[in-house]
Amino acid sequence: STSGPPPRATGTPPAGATVIGIENVSPGVACTSGTASSISGLCASSHALIASCVRSQFFAVNSIAATSVTASSPLQNAFPAPSEVFPVQTAAYYIKSGSRGRGPSLYRRVFNGQNGAAGEEQELIEGVENMQIRYGMDTLPPPAPATSGVVQRYLVANGVDDWTRVVAVRVSLLLRSSAAVEPGVALPASGLMNDVTVTYPTNGARVDRRVFTTTV
Repeated sequence: STSGPPPRATGTPPAGATVIGIENVSPGVACTSGTASSISGLCASSHALIASCVRSQFFAVNSIAATSVTASSPLQNAFPAPSEVFPVQTAAYYIKSGSRGRGPSLYRRVFNGQNGAAGEEQELIEGVENMQIRYGMDTLPPPAPATSGVVQRYLVANGVDDWTRVVAVRVSLLLRSSAAVEPGVALPASGLMNDVTVTYPTNGARVDRRVFTTTV
């Protein structure tokens, strides 16, 4: 995803260019090399997206200077003015034991070139035990438009054969209470998460569990 304000490209970068002129944005950000970048949100070994009103291209940042960024691969097309260079970050989501010792939590690790190869770990939601994701596919065959925007099927990641046809993402989270439920209170034995039946454990403390689902 893009992150932070984009500096504007100076001039009109031609097709085949690897050095892109950009405006000098201050203050800079601290990069893992220990040097301060004067280009907002951009560090060497990070990623960026150059975009105009008609096209865009994603690239890895090889190096930066006060008024230019060097891309890892040549631009496939010319970019007219005004174009902008957006800092891009990658986030990986996972579940592990929470920092307060009260069960599992949902975490993410952000990679943006400012926090080293290991990225920056962030604890998001306490009590998350399970996460299931389905990708909504527009599977209408040609001569339909590239996508109609209507989901025909929800698939797991390894079932998607054309990511350009993904038009929605459905995320289900299984949350558990931090406190044990009183004896005698009936609890469900399983829950349905994104078409996956999850059987709840019977050992350990008796906790309440709920499934929350959202579609984007």
